[in-house]
Amino acid sequence: MTTNPASGHGTSGPIPVEQTERKSRFSPEGAGRGCQIPLTLRQEKPLAIAVTDPNAKHLVGTKWIWLPKSKITIQRQSATDIVVTIPEWLARDKGLI
Repeated sequence: MTTNPASGHGTSGPIPVEQTERKSRFSPEGAGRGCQIPLTLRQEKPLAIAVTDPNAKHLVGTKWIWLPKSKITIQRQSATDIVVTIPEWLARDKGLI
């Protein structure tokens, strides 16, 4: 028998999803540390942006990196210069750090 965290009463099966607390990827428990990275905006779509890292010596040419908008925040400095706040795990996964 499991205990329902919402009511404190025992249940005979799994706890329904709507009764459990979900952790956001942007919460301190879920995301780890965030990074602020200056990037160049190349293209913007409804769900993602394509960027290049102007300071990356390891990226040859103009390799575009696609980032999901749902995982980042964007601060626009100019039409193409942006600062992206991104979870550290995603920045590592995309090769930005």
